[in-house]
Amino acid sequence: MKLGELMATKEKEYSKFQWFFLIIFIPTIFAVLLLGVILSFLGFNVIDEAKELGSNVPVLSSYLSDEEDDEEEKVDVDGLITSLENKQAELERLERQLDQKDEEIASLQDEIVELELAFAQEQQQTADHHQEMADLASTYESMSAKNAARILSELSNEEVLFQISELNTETRAKILSNMGAERAAEIMRLLAN
Repeated sequence: MKLGELMATKEKEYSKFQWFFLIIFIPTIFAVLLLGVILSFLGFNVIDEAKELGSNVPVLSSYLSDEEDDEEEKVDVDGLITSLENKQAELERLERQLDQKDEEIASLQDEIVELELAFAQEQQQTADHHQEMADLASTYESMSAKNAARILSELSNEEVLFQISELNTETRAKILSNMGAERAAEIMRLLAN
């Protein structure tokens, strides 16, 4: 009998749960759904009304507000996509500017190299010219003052001034003393300036 009593109590426990589920819960859900369908056919917006009522219930309001937040996030996503596209266009414009500036820098660096080469060539020419003048001066110093004066008197005043400026003072004085007084005076005046 103990076994029979045990089975009867288990049936009673299951039967109370089953009774609640079958008699109260399922018919209530069915009635609510049937009422919703009937109201929808009559033209009432049941879903929006349910959301509005649900937003007043503390536990359900957090779930319903999340859906509204999702809609706001969708709107924000569209704005962010537009903003991202604008930023991308700005980035591309800045990259083109950067490329132009890089090209400008490269051309300026090429120009600097060319100018440095031209400057080096000019310095070399100046050094060569000074060397030629020093060689010419040593040539005049090695010849007699009379012969040097005769050669220089055939040149223009600028050429004489240019060539005589490299000579030392003693040789220059000897050559000028062998030139005519008038021509020597002109060259001295040009040397003084």
